[in-house]
Amino acid sequence: MNSQMQTGSTQQRARIATAFALKIFLLAGCASSSAMEPPAALAKVPVLRTEPIIDGQITPDEWKGALHLDAGDGTGLLVGSAGNKLFLAVRRRPGSADYVDLFVTDGSEIVRNYHASFRLGYRLLAGDSWTDREPPTNWAEQLGWTANVVRMNGAAPSSAGLLGSVLPYDGFEFAIDRDTFASPDISMRIEVRNFEGELTDTVLPVGAERFGLESWLKLELNNAK
Repeated sequence: MNSQMQTGSTQQRARIATAFALKIFLLAGCASSSAMEPPAALAKVPVLRTEPIIDGQITPDEWKGALHLDAGDGTGLLVGSAGNKLFLAVRRRPGSADYVDLFVTDGSEIVRNYHASFRLGYRLLAGDSWTDREPPTNWAEQLGWTANVVRMNGAAPSSAGLLGSVLPYDGFEFAIDRDTFASPDISMRIEVRNFEGELTDTVLPVGAERFGLESWLKLELNNAK
């Protein structure tokens, strides 16, 4: 009987992970904005002493000296560079099982969408007609970048809820090859989104619009070597 109960519990946790992963595709629409004014000038990306470990554990020591952008709800963005990589950390909101969509453009007509949740995904966006579901995400494309993913905790009880059913994580850490960008000046927008759709999306920088590149965070990579 214990073996049957363990098997059933494992299957239930697997169903939970699959269900919440599928909800990613069903959460549509732009994230809400706030009255706080986003930065307009170029922010220089600082050089970090060492490369952060991409594990979702955002520690002060490894991100010491990073550029910090706060959203005011417990989440925030850390940016730095080491070697030939651009590093970013996005904190999840306290008490919320979140995933992240990172949008970056180097001034060309293409926006790169880096997605981190239970899986990593990537897509190229053009114009102002794209949505959460179109064009579709390429789940096999991680060339030139990586990030941590959310992982299920096999020892968690089935009644723990989503946040209690995953291994602890502070948020998402990204490493992107700087050679990806044709220009040293890039613009960036981040959406922090709840797996269960229970919270309004948090946007960084606060108030940045999906199709308003002038409101995105502007970063200068020239000194980040």
